[in-house]
Amino acid sequence: MRNNKWNNFFAPILLLVLFGLGVMGGEKAMADSILYRASLANDKNRVIIVKQNGTSLTLSLEGFGDSNKQIELKANGGGTSTCRTIIEHNSAEATVVLSLAIPNPRARCRMLPSFVSIESRTYNISIDEETVKKIVGSNKKIRKSVEKVLGKIDEEEG
Repeated sequence: MRNNKWNNFFAPILLLVLFGLGVMGGEKAMADSILYRASLANDKNRVIIVKQNGTSLTLSLEGFGDSNKQIELKANGGGTSTCRTIIEHNSAEATVVLSLAIPNPRARCRMLPSFVSIESRTYNISIDEETVKKIVGSNKKIRKSVEKVLGKIDEEEG
């Protein structure tokens, strides 16, 4: 009888602890999620990956440069406009502009192709507006994430 009381007390505590560990483990696993993956239209071995880690976006370049190592660059510019979703990195190390033809769903836009431009002496890369093709990713999810992290681009004509 006495043993049964302890079991009734510790069983729910144990379940709560296991649930808490599961939630923390799931949060850690989802900390670095891939939002979008695209390859160059004329070279499928060169891939651009957009990752989200909390409140920051990262551009990963695979198959670029001399060493063919993965290059990780934190997005520090861009945003969403009516007809495009743009993610940029600009530093002394590299300048990358990933411009995706992902418009506001309610806007009527002329569908131009998505493209990437990369300039980097550090990694020996020079690509000027090369067309990219989506491999995986949700247009709605990446647009929402870019808008949340990088904001909207002011389109006023001056």
